Amino acid sequence: MKKIILLINTLVLVAFASCTKNEVDDNAVTLNEQYAPLTIKETLKADKDSVNFSQNESVVFTAKWNKKATWNLNIIGRKSKSVRTYSGYGRFLDATTSVWNGTTNQLPMFVQGEVVDVLLNFPNDNSLKDTLKTVVKIIKVRNLLPVSGVLITDFETGNIDQYKTQSGGDSVGSGTLTNFLRPGGRFVTALQGSKFYVMGGRDFSNDYYIAALTLPASVLGSGNQTFGLPSDTTGLYFNCFIYGEGRANTQLAFGFAEDDQEPYNSTFNRNSEDQYGFGVTVDWVGWKLVSIPYNLCNISTNQGADGQNGNKIREPNRIVRVAITLVSVPNGGAAGPAIAAIDYPIFTIGKPLEY
Repeated sequence: MKKIILLINTLVLVAFASCTKNEVDDNAVTLNEQYAPLTIKETLKADKDSVNFSQNESVVFTAKWNKKATWNLNIIGRKSKSVRTYSGYGRFLDATTSVWNGTTNQLPMFVQGEVVDVLLNFPNDNSLKDTLKTVVKIIKVRNLLPVSGVLITDFETGNIDQYKTQSGGDSVGSGTLTNFLRPGGRFVTALQGSKFYVMGGRDFSNDYYIAALTLPASVLGSGNQTFGLPSDTTGLYFNCFIYGEGRANTQLAFGFAEDDQEPYNSTFNRNSEDQYGFGVTVDWVGWKLVSIPYNLCNISTNQGADGQNGNKIREPNRIVRVAITLVSVPNGGAAGPAIAAIDYPIFTIGKPLEY
């Protein structure tokens, strides 16, 4: 019996020692580590020197150092100036911490054919001030369109101007297939491709409204009556890249007109059906992605407003047109011009658009 008890105690001690050793290895920072200078054991490397993101390729970055430390990994496009950043705390980089699939943290996006500089540094450790570096070339950029996405238009081709309307009492400059902002004619680098849609004008008619672009489901192709969206609103997003000039009076209103009629006839009657909407104040400078959950879109509460007399049920499978309206708030010519550009309006399911 004594031998059995001794054996059990010995096994418990071994198990305890093993757990303690693993905890030290994985989580603890020893005194030696705390005061030891940071040294590199394996320098920064990429698992490939060129990558084709359009083929769903990715790049894995690896490196090792002697102790746990806060690290920052920055990927910077030489031409686009786009930046993708990763950060963490540990002793290494590998496929669990730093896999790049071509996305960016800030616009503009990376561009085809450019070389990116990859920089690894340790901001909280003064013992190693050097930045580790490597480079990767982008053969082709990633495809923005997700598998479940419904792209309304990329504004690269087609006669989109046929869908525009504007107020006769205002000074309006709008047009498609352009890379200039109007009024003013200032050149702007397109967010994707080479073209975008721009609306701008001064509200001399004092009615807030300046211009609108109303895109029916038929822009997806002749004969399309809907945008092919699910009836369930869960996880449904409308996304659009918007360029702003920092003008506080510039607002874009997005409207989604649903055909509530039975039988379905793919038309919208503003007096008997619903239009859900969401407004955005474009008070930033440059391009920005706006992603709107369809569940947050609401019918106008203004008395007598059009598009508030349907069944009051959000039914994205019944959306027959998307309206993008430029308004000036405050209104009136004294407020100055309101100007915005839009690109790549797209519905996504499950999560917002990733770029």
